[in-house]
Amino acid sequence: MKTSSRRRDGFSRRSGGFPFTGHRPWLWCCPASTEVERLDDGSGGKTAVPDGGECTQHADCDGFVSEGQEGSACCAGTCTPTQKDYAGIYFCPTQCKNSVLAPPGSCDQTCHAYHECGGEGERACTVVECLPSCQPGLNEYGGKCTTGSCYDLHACGGEGQDACNVTQCLPSCRGGLTEYGGKCTTGSCYDLHTCGGEGQGACNLTQCFPSCSGDLKEVSGKCSDCKGWTATCSADEECCSGKCYATHFCPFGEVAVGNDVCCRDIGGNTDHDNCVPKTCGI
Repeated sequence: MKTSSRRRDGFSRRSGGFPFTGHRPWLWCCPASTEVERLDDGSGGKTAVPDGGECTQHADCDGFVSEGQEGSACCAGTCTPTQKDYAGIYFCPTQCKNSVLAPPGSCDQTCHAYHECGGEGERACTVVECLPSCQPGLNEYGGKCTTGSCYDLHACGGEGQDACNVTQCLPSCRGGLTEYGGKCTTGSCYDLHTCGGEGQGACNLTQCFPSCSGDLKEVSGKCSDCKGWTATCSADEECCSGKCYATHFCPFGEVAVGNDVCCRDIGGNTDHDNCVPKTCGI
C-alpha cells in the first residue's frame, strides 16, 4: 500500500518540510525576525510611517534614505527629520553635534554659545570649536571678532592714531590715511608731528624727511623761509646764513646797484661792465 506524500499537518516531503501553498517559509523559519510590518494602504502594499509616527527602525520611516543622509530616521521610537552636523553628516537631533567639541543635541544651537568665543569683541573660535570662527555678521581680525573693522577692534589706524602692526590690520592705516613715523594722518608727516613748518622746529629722522617742508630750510634747529647758500639775494636777512654778498674781487672797491654789486674803476666810478649778483654765503 502506497503512503501519501501529503501529511495531515500540512507539510510536504517534496517541499522540504515547509508549509504548503498559502504559507511563507521565510516567516515560518524565522520567527525571531524584527522586521516591522508597515501599515496596509488598502491596496495590498505597505505605507511607510510619516514624521511623528511610531517606529522601531530607520527603514520604517517614509523619509528614510540611508544612514547619514538627509531625510528621516527612527529617533527614540519616533520618525524624525535628521539634522546635518559639523561634518555634513545627518543624525537624529539628539545625536547631532555642530562642532567636534560640542555636546550631542547641539545642531539646533550655535557652537559659539557654549564655547565662549566668536562673539563681539571675543576671541575667534578655533576650527575644533566652531566654523565659521565668528558669529554671523561678525568678522575675524587679529584673532578677535567684531562687527566693524580691524581698526575699530584694535583702536589703531585712524586719524592721529598709532599705525596698526601686521598682527592687527593691513594696511596699517585706514583708507585715505598715510603712515608717518608710526602715526596715521590725512595730511603729511609735518602736519602729524607739528614740525617742519615755517618757524617750527625741524623734524627728526623718525618723523619726517627732509626735516623742513617744501622750500623751507633748517637753520639752527628751526625751519625758515630763507635762501640757502649761493641763492641770489639783496639783503642779509634773506639768507639762511645771514650773509648776502658778492663773491667777486674789486681792487678799487665796490658799489651796490640794485641786487648786484659792481666794481669801481680806478677813478672811483661805477664800472657797469663788472657787476655780479649778490648771493647768500656761508
